[in-house]
Amino acid sequence: MADQMDVDAVKGEQQEEKVGPAPDLPAERIITNNFTLLNAAVDAFDSRFTLRALRSISTLRKAPNFPEAIAIGIRTAFPKPQNNARRVLEGMLPEQYRGQEGASEGVNGSGRDPDVVEIAEVWAYLGILCQVYLYDTQQYKQGASFSENFVEKVRSFNRRTMDPIGAKAYFYYQLFHENLAPLPPSKQSPVLEIRPKLLAALRSAVLRKDSETQAAVTVLLLRNYISTADITQADL
Repeated sequence: MADQMDVDAVKGEQQEEKVGPAPDLPAERIITNNFTLLNAAVDAFDSRFTLRALRSISTLRKAPNFPEAIAIGIRTAFPKPQNNARRVLEGMLPEQYRGQEGASEGVNGSGRDPDVVEIAEVWAYLGILCQVYLYDTQQYKQGASFSENFVEKVRSFNRRTMDPIGAKAYFYYQLFHENLAPLPPSKQSPVLEIRPKLLAALRSAVLRKDSETQAAVTVLLLRNYISTADITQADL
């Protein structure tokens, strides 16, 4: 029995290696390879594949061509320039990366996968990358504006494979508002304005048994209250 479990574990690791991103690949290839992981998450109804895709963010954000790599990923997933989802995502990137034609090759290099554009997880993953780019380049106002609608859209899907993405989306949503003037602990800080949305996200996460978002938003609410010295509310 133990031997069989070892064999199954090895097979599982080998399968993950086939679809997982390699750290020595170009950033754009890591992103498009992660589309395969997100496809696997949807097919297997397993959010662990989503988590694997998100783990590569620490590598991607260090790439010198990070915004260009995001743009390539967007064009691969949404090859038509008039696509609304593509326009919104590209609007977060520098001007030179907007409105170009879609990639001729797909995520596997042999033609675009027609199913990629229909997978919400791919769109949401690209949205997270845009959040990371905006935060790293200190575009807090634009990031807050984008995140306002982004977190609501992610929450509206109510898909368990989207839970890890939703948790990270709310994390950056909070960070953007923390950096808007007037800064905490001012009682006029924008962090006070997002509390109702964080509380709504927490209620939804509890009802949906979304442990990822529930844990993340609980911490964010505590951080939010403490940042403005609302200790009594944090204690509740």
